[in-house]
Amino acid sequence: MNNRLVIVLHIFQRMIPALALSLITLQIPISINPAVAQSSCGNHGQPACQVKKTRAPCGQCYAGWCPPCDFNTLSCNKPVLRVGRRDGICHLHPPNTVNKPSPVNYLDNGHPVNKGYQVTVNLHNAQIIIPGKGLPDTCFGLAEYPSPMRTVPQDDNAPTVPNWAQTSIYGTRLAVNGSFFEVEGYYAPGNLHQEACTHVFGYTISNGQLIRPEEKIKAYSMDGPPKYLDAGTLFFFTKKYAQKHNSNASPHWYDGSHTPHTGVPANVENAISGTQLIKNGIYVGDNTAGPDPTCRLARTAAGLSDRGNKLTLVVVAPGEHGTCAEPAAGGTGLKSLANYMINELYVLNAISLDGGGSSQMFYTNYHDTTIKTLPGDTVWRIPGFDDDKKYYRPVANFLGIR
Repeated sequence: MNNRLVIVLHIFQRMIPALALSLITLQIPISINPAVAQSSCGNHGQPACQVKKTRAPCGQCYAGWCPPCDFNTLSCNKPVLRVGRRDGICHLHPPNTVNKPSPVNYLDNGHPVNKGYQVTVNLHNAQIIIPGKGLPDTCFGLAEYPSPMRTVPQDDNAPTVPNWAQTSIYGTRLAVNGSFFEVEGYYAPGNLHQEACTHVFGYTISNGQLIRPEEKIKAYSMDGPPKYLDAGTLFFFTKKYAQKHNSNASPHWYDGSHTPHTGVPANVENAISGTQLIKNGIYVGDNTAGPDPTCRLARTAAGLSDRGNKLTLVVVAPGEHGTCAEPAAGGTGLKSLANYMINELYVLNAISLDGGGSSQMFYTNYHDTTIKTLPGDTVWRIPGFDDDKKYYRPVANFLGIR
């Protein structure tokens, strides 16, 4: 055997252990210290996490980041460690697939609308998050309804309500408030937001799981009784279907004329409902849109363009209270909002999500930029709340992106 071949074999033998170690890093469970994982849990009055010492690696990673591999976390809403491919520990920051929101700026019958944000997201590179079951279940056995939580993180000493947008379960870069909802039951003394049960309205699907069947939307008016309005739903497809058909999402309309769907449609992974706003590039009209379509109020809307491959989110006048008689500062009517989305943001189909005090947007790039819309709720005479401070309203769910 010549000297050159001996050298090559020697080098190869030295490489084998390193190669094997690399493969092990990709495949075997990672040991962690349960005390470390539990150290951030148990706040907000929730029980501490029950954490396994090891777990299987994540699913397919993307750009050094992969989806959470859940421990048995019970109701913990704080960050969970994640496993990655490159260094054994997953980067806590998902890939930056979300543009920074920009301020809204348009006129509503001569009134400036310049409070709030709009952002368009390319769905080819984004993951849609619609919350599923509530944490914890406060529905006295009616577990089909989520418990309310905030879209925008409140400071940690705000009483009782966990924050959804940055939890380990969801980890969103961008989130807006979601569906119309109502609360059934009474507030527990001293715990303003621990409702007996929260009812989400409209066709709602979370990660392939049906949360609410198809139905009309019960929307509360600022100046009158609630109305049942025609529903608009955004369907978000599975990755496999989206890649095959070059379409990530589509609108779905319901006016009560057909038997409502009570299951998960084929190829649909997530869905969220609101009232109808824009169909095929045209405002649906004041008789269909709602609630309070002509009143200048705080609003949240979500729309699709580019064959369903772009999602546009708009929040107007967050944190501003108003009624039809006394409009919110910077608020908007639905026709003006629709025209802005059609003409300036090139939206083809859109729905209105819950508005008023529910209107919220949260964005972070995990580095140097965080955007939080203003809180709008004042809480009176409840222990732990400051009467002179405004708080973010807990909502039933949100539409998030990571």
